Amino acid sequence: MLDRKEAERRAAEFLAAESASWGPSSPVRLIPEYCFVDGGRFIALYDHVDYLDHGREDMQLGGNLPIAVDLASGSCRFTDWDEMDDFAVRGLLDQCSPGEDRLMLDREEAAGLAREFLDEKVSHEGMALALVEGECARLGGAFYFDCQSVAHLRSGDPRDMAVGTGYVRVDGETGECRMLGATESARLDLF
Repeated sequence: MLDRKEAERRAAEFLAAESASWGPSSPVRLIPEYCFVDGGRFIALYDHVDYLDHGREDMQLGGNLPIAVDLASGSCRFTDWDEMDDFAVRGLLDQCSPGEDRLMLDREEAAGLAREFLDEKVSHEGMALALVEGECARLGGAFYFDCQSVAHLRSGDPRDMAVGTGYVRVDGETGECRMLGATESARLDLF
């Protein structure tokens, strides 16, 4: 299994080899701040050097597909448009900006930590909480999960709802989990 540093190195080598024939668009490089791990793949975004180093918006690439590095085999390829759509739907492409913490966890790992947190630290004899299926957002360097009482998720009965709870926040780098308050969650308005 490759670590992030080795995956990034392989992505950079792949990009250098592939971009050599791109003419004026060939001086490109990875944007480490935009790289993330998703489902056993290291996803590497890149852009033109003149845009990255000098802010020349006329040199910013458009329609460039990220590089996917298989963390098990080390093989590299460009993602396809279906994968790009999936990344966009899950907010993996539009939530990063330079200088933000790079995520070490992928969504599945973060969800597992959020479930453990709810089971071990939040749920109690009178109220068991669980993640709401499909309610996950990535914002900056963290994942946010909506949660609700297990009874309400099973029955749909409003009398079984957990009221006043907020999202579970999982730090994408450290895995630290915490329950946000209802007001803090309402301000984020993610779901």
